[in-house]
Amino acid sequence: MSEPPEPSEFLVVLTSTPTEDEALRIVQLLLEAKVIAGGKVLPGAVSRYWWQGRIQEAREWVVLLKTARGRFQAIQDVIHRVHSYRVPELIALPIVDGAPSYLAWLRDAVAP
Repeated sequence: MSEPPEPSEFLVVLTSTPTEDEALRIVQLLLEAKVIAGGKVLPGAVSRYWWQGRIQEAREWVVLLKTARGRFQAIQDVIHRVHSYRVPELIALPIVDGAPSYLAWLRDAVAP
């Protein structure tokens, strides 16, 4: 049995999309590339933000992606290639703790 992985090896990556179809397409592409272990698509977000000197509002789909740190660049490449926004949200949050069995699954799911 291998050592349990360190939580710091992993990230939760966030993005958002204007449609469910786009969110699901991004998750599918990233799964097929084996750069994420899984993704959650959450509907109903209301985003307010500064854009071009004005406060804007949009309805969006939030996408949460679970991955290993070393896979972030590949995720970024896919999102910048297929996302419909000129400047898509793309941020990574470190995982500071987690169930060893879940982290082992995450590690194995994104293994090359």
